[in-house]
Amino acid sequence: MIGVLEGFFVIAVIIFVGFGLGRAGILGPNAQQVLSRLVFFVATPALLFETLQTSAVEQVFNANLLVQMSSAAITLLLYLGLARWWWRPAKPEWLIGGMCTSYANGGNLGIPLAVYIFGSASYVAPIMLFQIALYGPIMAAILDVATGTRRTGWQKIVRPVTNPMLIASVIGIILSVAHITLPDLVLQPIGLLADVAVPGALLAFGISLSGMSSLRGSDGRHDVTVITVMKLVVQPLIAYGIAAGLLGLSGMQLYASVAIAALPTAQNLLTYATRYERGRFIARNSILWTTVLDIPVLLVITALLAP
Repeated sequence: MIGVLEGFFVIAVIIFVGFGLGRAGILGPNAQQVLSRLVFFVATPALLFETLQTSAVEQVFNANLLVQMSSAAITLLLYLGLARWWWRPAKPEWLIGGMCTSYANGGNLGIPLAVYIFGSASYVAPIMLFQIALYGPIMAAILDVATGTRRTGWQKIVRPVTNPMLIASVIGIILSVAHITLPDLVLQPIGLLADVAVPGALLAFGISLSGMSSLRGSDGRHDVTVITVMKLVVQPLIAYGIAAGLLGLSGMQLYASVAIAALPTAQNLLTYATRYERGRFIARNSILWTTVLDIPVLLVITALLAP
């Protein structure tokens, strides 16, 4: 328990440093975008590759993946049913809201949490692969239909396949399955780039918090309130029920499954809302409030479940 709290302290300090840098404007107005792109396109792919090429396949495609997929799907369906019955939003906003309840921030917060608290990025890799390769493309296709957006079949295939984190993960898994070990001359620079992932993600996360503000407006307030509760309370409870009740997980596996389910709404959902020009209020404010409230939620989960 002491080690877990020390890990949270380390994470909090780096986030606070990023927040201070953002408020002071020391790194310039585009610091968060530049850092985020560095983490997304270079550092996190390197970390996932480094982790997965030395991990057994059963460490990746394990019970945790089943917990995350199931809890995300159930939470999504619960939100869609509740929203349709209660306040009946337009279909695009309805779908964006559903994604906000179940699409987790695996990069900026999930990777540091997995590395510092759980001891390995392999804990969060499954949910990132699921979101990148399956969940995101499926929801994007549905949004295309709902908004009348036209994209060719080729574009729908190429977009997720060219994601650098997916490419690095697949290559790492292939090397692991084939029992191929790369020479140190190749692994050492990859390792150095991977070392940037955690501090880079946390600094970018802190800087993003310094610039966050709630969009004003009345449309979508029901959505944001419900989304925040469902993302930070309902999905972790569902994950706990599946992990402990159905799969019999315990110890670090149970703790990691519930904590990962409690990660805040992914920041790239604002990209979805902007891309389709619908639900921007919902996406922006859901990201803001789930992010701000997430650390207290994770601390409660830690107090209850950390081994």
